[in-house]
Amino acid sequence: MKSAILFPNYGPYHFTRLRAATNHGGFSECVGLEIAAQEDLYPWRTERENLDVKLETLYDGSLESAAPKQLCHLLEASLDKHQPDVVAISGYSRPEMRAALDWCKRQKKIAVLMSESKHDDAPRQWLKEALKSRLVRRFDAGLVGGRPHKEYLCTLGIPANRIFAGYDIVDNEGFWNRAQQARHTSQSPVERPYFLTVNRFIERKNLKRVIEAYALYRANIAPSQQPWDLVLCGSGEEEANLREAARATGLEGIHFPGFLQQDDINRYMAFAGVFIHSSLVEQWGLVVNEAMACGLPILVSRTCGSASELLHEGENGFGFDPNQTEQLAAKMGEMAHPDAKREQWGQSSRAIIAQWGPERFGQGLYEAAKSVQTAK
Repeated sequence: MKSAILFPNYGPYHFTRLRAATNHGGFSECVGLEIAAQEDLYPWRTERENLDVKLETLYDGSLESAAPKQLCHLLEASLDKHQPDVVAISGYSRPEMRAALDWCKRQKKIAVLMSESKHDDAPRQWLKEALKSRLVRRFDAGLVGGRPHKEYLCTLGIPANRIFAGYDIVDNEGFWNRAQQARHTSQSPVERPYFLTVNRFIERKNLKRVIEAYALYRANIAPSQQPWDLVLCGSGEEEANLREAARATGLEGIHFPGFLQQDDINRYMAFAGVFIHSSLVEQWGLVVNEAMACGLPILVSRTCGSASELLHEGENGFGFDPNQTEQLAAKMGEMAHPDAKREQWGQSSRAIIAQWGPERFGQGLYEAAKSVQTAK
């Protein structure tokens, strides 16, 4: 069975998925199809020399600079050339993804929808959902993040027995090894222990509330207890507002390292005490996988899609209501307390994330394709 995996642009996460499918014994051949070499929204910097996977880039410019009609023609020509038996398609909002679905229908090939949408991501309007369902029902199977994503895809019309988990994975071993290397060969980038966030600085990431919760945590700790710092890695449209919010606290110890490439992020993760992911809305949040792979305890918003699978309350961290500043501040104080079981929580994070490694993507895609073959 030959497979193709289609994304608008390939970054580190996508190469991990492609590699997992390539290494799965159920596929005789696997090719990654990349619509464009760059995407303005995600300025990945990935090493592409001596790739150990098969990747074809259809357009050598930025995704935003090409006409969708041109990209659709390039995609159809590529699919005609490779003739995959199964095509894993990243969503359905872009014209190229719908063109791939149309190609599968014409050629009687298996179309697998890769999706991490869940019902509470946005207000749902019945007419829009009905129209969406007409499109989604054309897919043969689904590959999703976890339980809430499967439930939502079922409401859109894909049978539950054709939906499999494993879409949201990272290179667990690679993150752990790089974190360990940093711990053994370098020093912490921050003098004191610290809470860590890694995000695009946009409103839905809820970082202003993290700063407010941090200020409340600092106000509530005992005078004899050493306060932790707060590190916010990233950049984006909310950066000026976040820096002003940090200044308004009057506290030292809030750091803005800026937008970092993966190697630099690994160093911050290696020495962090607790990882915080505070999004108001988040389909999954792969950065939570990364933090757990590095052995960190987590504080995760309960609206974050990964919380349903990766957060084991009290075992590797805690969930919180992203609209409750006091609740987050209390959990920060609890996890930073000298008697907290951070090492134990971190070990649990590694044990839990081990069940969500790259091989789960390859197996999930294979099971999705086989579920369709079996039904025919």
